[in-house]
Amino acid sequence: MGLLLAGLLAAFMSTFAGTLNAAQAYLVNDIYLKYKNPTASPLKIRRMNYLCGLTVVLVSIVLGFFVRDVNSILQWIVSALYGSYVVSNVLKWHWWRFNGEGYFWGMLSGIVPALIFPIFTDTLDLYYFPIILFTSVTVAQAIEKQKNGFI
Repeated sequence: MGLLLAGLLAAFMSTFAGTLNAAQAYLVNDIYLKYKNPTASPLKIRRMNYLCGLTVVLVSIVLGFFVRDVNSILQWIVSALYGSYVVSNVLKWHWWRFNGEGYFWGMLSGIVPALIFPIFTDTLDLYYFPIILFTSVTVAQAIEKQKNGFI
C-alpha cells in the first residue's frame, strides 16, 4: 500500500510541477516580458515568476472547490475543450500561414463557450463538441484570413 501511495504521489507531483512551470513561463515570458515590461531586470523577472506561481496555485485551489467530481471535469475537458484544441492543432499542422494569433483566437473561441454552455444548459458536454468545433474553425480561419490580407 505504501508503494502504491508513493507512486501516486510521485505522479501527481510530476504533473503538478510541469503544469505550474509551464504556466509561469507562459505568463512571464509571453505576456509580462513581451507586453508589460520588456526591459525587466532579472530580479524583477524572478519576483514575477514567484508571483505568477502563487497566483496559479491559489486560483487552482479555488477552482478545485467548485468541481463536483473527477468525472464531471474530465467530461468537460474531453467533450467540450477538445473542439478548440483539435481545430487549432490541425490548422497549425496543415496550414503554413497559421500563426500564433489565429491559434490563440481559435482556442479562446472554444474555451469561452465551453465555460458558458454548462451554466445555461443541463445537457451532456458531448453535445457541445460540434458547436465548439465549428466556432473555433470559423474564428481561427477568419483571423488568419484577415491577418494575411485575404479579407
